[in-house]
Amino acid sequence: MLRRSPLSSDALAFARLLLIKTYQWNDVAEVRLFCETTRHNRQVHFKTSSGSVRRLAFQTGIAPLLSDWNHGFTPLEGHSGHLPETTNQVPRMRLFL
Repeated sequence: MLRRSPLSSDALAFARLLLIKTYQWNDVAEVRLFCETTRHNRQVHFKTSSGSVRRLAFQTGIAPLLSDWNHGFTPLEGHSGHLPETTNQVPRMRLFL
């Protein structure tokens, strides 16, 4: 994780610009994800070492499997969301970041 604050809106873009030029997806041990909304008070804040999710941070067009999201993740401070544990479907579409 390059930025300490999950609230930094440019954290993912910054990471992709720097990391893609320097590293490959398999050089990264885990990926941290954070999300909040104004629709409710829950936060999604977790990390995962899933290979498919790590690849998604570096490549477009990778669609992780359901099990990549709802198994093998570690909730982090402030995590109060239902996801990724209760994820019950993953869209079968091309993803662009």
